[in-house]
Amino acid sequence: ARILHTSPNLPARIGFVCFSRSFGGLEMTTVHLASLLEERGAQVHLIVPPGSPMQQECEARLLSWSPLEPAITYGDLRAAFLLRQLFRRHHLDIAIFLRSQDIHLGALAGIAAAQTKLVFYQQMQSGIAKKDIFHRAVFSRLSAWLTLTGIMRDEVLTWTTMPASRVHTAYLGRDEQAFRPSKQKRHDQFKELETKYKNIGFIGILPDDISEYNLDLPEGIDPYEDNVF
Repeated sequence: ARILHTSPNLPARIGFVCFSRSFGGLEMTTVHLASLLEERGAQVHLIVPPGSPMQQECEARLLSWSPLEPAITYGDLRAAFLLRQLFRRHHLDIAIFLRSQDIHLGALAGIAAAQTKLVFYQQMQSGIAKKDIFHRAVFSRLSAWLTLTGIMRDEVLTWTTMPASRVHTAYLGRDEQAFRPSKQKRHDQFKELETKYKNIGFIGILPDDISEYNLDLPEGIDPYEDNVF
C-alpha cells in the first residue's frame, strides 16, 4: 500500500496471477504470499490454470481463486479479455505477477481496467536486455517492479527502461550482503561438500537431466535417490 499509494484505511483487494502448471519455488512463493497477506487482512484472489497444482494448493489453503489459462504464451487476446473481466469482477486494487511472460496479458487487461494497479514481483535474476518497443510498452503499464536484492534492482535499471521511482527492493528477510548470486562460484561450492552428508541442494524443481549443470558431486551420490532438498 505504501509503494502503490493505496488507502491504508481499507483492506486491499489483491490478485495474484500465475499461469504456471508447475509447482516449484516460484509457485510456492505465490500461494505463501497470498496466504500471508490474507492473514494480515487483505482480500486475496488468485488467478491460476484450472486443474493445476496451484489450484489444488489454493483449495487446500481455502484461498479464493479463478481458473484461467492462455492458449498461447504471447498474444492471447481472449485470455486478456477474460483477465480484464476477473479484475473488474473481483474489484482488484492490485494484481501481482511473478512470471515476466504473464505481464503482457495484464498490460492488455489493464488498458480497460485502469483501477487495477499492476505489480511485477521478480524472483530470479535476469541479465537480458529488454529495451525493445514491445517490452517498453508492456513495462510502462506496471505501477511497481519489486526485486529481492539491490543487485537485482540495479540490473532492472540497466536492462530495462523502467523508471527508478517504480523499482523497489523487498528483501523479505534475505541478507543482501550474503546473497550475491553474481559473485558465487557455483560449481566450486560442491567440491567442498563433505561426503559424509550425502546431500546436494537444488533451488526449485530438480530437472530430469542434470548433466548440463556439470556438477562435481561426491563419489557415490545419486541426486535422485539420496537426500535431496
